[in-house]
Amino acid sequence: MRFVSFVFVVLFAATLSFDAIANKTYVSHSLNGHTLTVVHSEGKIDITALHDNAFEIRPLANPFVRADFPSFAKDPKQNYRPKLKVINSKSSLAFSTNTLKVTIDKASMQLSYFKNEQHLLSEESGFLALMRCKVFGLSWMKLNA
Repeated sequence: MRFVSFVFVVLFAATLSFDAIANKTYVSHSLNGHTLTVVHSEGKIDITALHDNAFEIRPLANPFVRADFPSFAKDPKQNYRPKLKVINSKSSLAFSTNTLKVTIDKASMQLSYFKNEQHLLSEESGFLALMRCKVFGLSWMKLNA
């Protein structure tokens, strides 16, 4: 009887986990100036092109990142505005400058980075899934060597 109860609990937990994963979906995106805002059922992120060679990724509505917290990545005197391109496909978004590109998987919100079309690194899991594991904005990344 204990075994049957244990199996029932495991199956119930697995069903809840699968249902929670299945309900995580891309909602929308918008480009405002040099910032791409991506809205997902799990949260929202801003990706700002600071230069041809630099993006700033900022999670919004996150307990670790306050909206009024200043960005240390931005130079307030910077006047350079890179040329931007956004490509929206069925399964992903691509946000790029002349040199760098970040792709966002719509289902998992996994971010992947490319320089001159060469893959640099990707997150093991989606960006928003890692927010529960983040400490001071650091995430686990997988480097493509």
